Amino acid sequence: MTKEIKKISQEEYEKIAVNLYGENLRDWKFRCPFCEKVMSGLDYKNAGVPVDEIGGVIGYSCLGRFLKEKNSAMFSSKDKKQKNGLYCDYTTGGLFNFSPICVIDEKGEEHWRMDFADSLLN
Repeated sequence: MTKEIKKISQEEYEKIAVNLYGENLRDWKFRCPFCEKVMSGLDYKNAGVPVDEIGGVIGYSCLGRFLKEKNSAMFSSKDKKQKNGLYCDYTTGGLFNFSPICVIDEKGEEHWRMDFADSLLN
């Protein structure tokens, strides 16, 4: 079964995030479409991502890409939905796209994003 892809504007995407989590990016939460773990902007900060770079990775790359202790959640099981508690290193800009949201920016360019942890889009 294929998940339906939602195409929304950048403005609409940010409005949904603010309605769900407030203005502060560190409180925004996303669910990785591969390992299904939830991560927030604060999690990225705690993993060492500089605060001014969090906006470029949250909802785009799984937290596992930034953890000091690398794990192998991406390939540790035959089941893509990891039950071992590890984050993976999935990114929406990679070879395979499992992301359910396509955000259209003001230039008309498409950017794939993870769904919000508490999605209003489903």
